[in-house]
Amino acid sequence: MSIRVSEGPLPGQATLHVNASLDLTSAADLRAAVEALVNDGVKHVTVDLTGADVVDSTGLGALISALKSVRKNGGDLRLVGPNRRVRMLLELAKLTDLLKIADPPDTPPG
Repeated sequence: MSIRVSEGPLPGQATLHVNASLDLTSAADLRAAVEALVNDGVKHVTVDLTGADVVDSTGLGALISALKSVRKNGGDLRLVGPNRRVRMLLELAKLTDLLKIADPPDTPPG
């Protein structure tokens, strides 16, 4: 599986680690992982894109779908670790206001 789930430091938090390109083959894994987390009561989801060298339109759709699913259940979703190319894609698609990019936990702000 191209998506690994780790529980957050607090109840109701989880991180999805994308370990491959987020594309047609892995987008379904992301959707399934988010649905399982939401069904388990997780409200705060972080998608770690450090291991994703490429995100295509299917991957973008999966991220938006994940955001909607989490928000529908009173939570929120954040992205961490997108590479320069993925960040540029998010900016070109005008999704950086919708899909918030947070600093990785071990990165000092600023």
